[in-house]
Amino acid sequence: MQLSAESTKRIADRAEAREANGGVLFAGDKIRMILPPPGATTAKNIGKGATVDQVKAAYPNLVQEDDKTFNVPVPDKQGTVLVFHFADGKLAEFLLFDSEAQCG
Repeated sequence: MQLSAESTKRIADRAEAREANGGVLFAGDKIRMILPPPGATTAKNIGKGATVDQVKAAYPNLVQEDDKTFNVPVPDKQGTVLVFHFADGKLAEFLLFDSEAQCG
């Protein structure tokens, strides 16, 4: 059981570091998710702190998933979306996600 607890802690520590500093999550040999480092912006100059209206103006094809999450399909890359997560009306994080790269 000790080994399992240590492994779980390492996984949690890596996820926390990735969210704080940016990073990549792999599913086998495929990239599943890319989180940008602090201060990064999208190609359309959208970064942390942007409002929903600013993101909608930059990405007119934005799809609302729930009250805090919006997605933009990536052209020519089926299953890949640019995901925007909001908190208190401001962009808290964004990431690139490939739903077709499955964790095994």
